[in-house]
This record gives sequence, C-alpha cells and structure tokens, in this order.
Amino acid sequence: MRVEPLPGFTVAETTGPLQLPVNDPNMVSLLCERPALALTVSDFRAPLHLGKPLYIEAGEVILAVELVGGAFRVRVVQGELSPDEMDQLGSTLDRAQSLVQTRAQ
Repeated sequence: MRVEPLPGFTVAETTGPLQLPVNDPNMVSLLCERPALALTVSDFRAPLHLGKPLYIEAGEVILAVELVGGAFRVRVVQGELSPDEMDQLGSTLDRAQSLVQTRAQ
C-alpha cells in the first residue's frame, strides 16, 4: 500500500462538500493519523462526498469509516476500543446517519 500525504487537506477543518486537492484515479481511500481516537460527524463526510473510505489511525487502533448500501459503517481494522470509545463511536455514528438522510432528500 502506498501512502502519500495531502498537505493542507483536513477533513475536520473543511466546511461544505469535501473535494480532494488532487485527482488521482488510483486513490482508493484516505488515512488520517491522530494522537487520540476522537470520531466526529465530519469524518463521515469523506465516504459521503468522496466515495472513499476514511481510515483513522490513533495509536494501536485503526478504524475504517465507510458508506455501504446507503448507511455508514465503522469497522475496527486493528486494535480494540474501550467501552467509553464504543459509546462515543455509537453516538457519533447515529448523528452521522442524518448526513445520508439529508443528502437523499
């Protein structure tokens, strides 16, 4: 797997529909490295607007945020989540589903 940084591109600080600064047909996903696992509704905009999964790496944990069959899905690719992280993830996932519903209207 080849990983290339996109200087200046950040999901969390971008408003409106996401657009990549480069158009690379070989790009299959996005990777966001973070010091701590903190999922936000903004993270779900990558699969929604770009049609590509977002992988979030925080320490030993890697999550995949995907849009599958019109609904968001979060998978733990590596590591384990604490009960508090699971609760936070579930709450954020519930709020993010409204993005799909709003887009469908």
